[in-house]
Amino acid sequence: RHGVDGYVVPLNQPEAAAGHLTDLLRSPGLRAELGAAARRRVEENFSLVQTADRLLASYAQMRERCR
Repeated sequence: RHGVDGYVVPLNQPEAAAGHLTDLLRSPGLRAELGAAARRRVEENFSLVQTADRLLASYAQMRERCR
């Protein structure tokens, strides 16, 4: 999520990436804030159990479509 837990940079726009990296280099507080938010997101949404459950649900959907 752009500006919440990281930055989304369009393809082939190195200037945009450089601008965000410069902002992060200049602001330890911003780095800490985005880093903490990203860590929370991963811990809350991408545990091994959650990822396995989503994968199994996807397999079940594909199986149903092939019947």
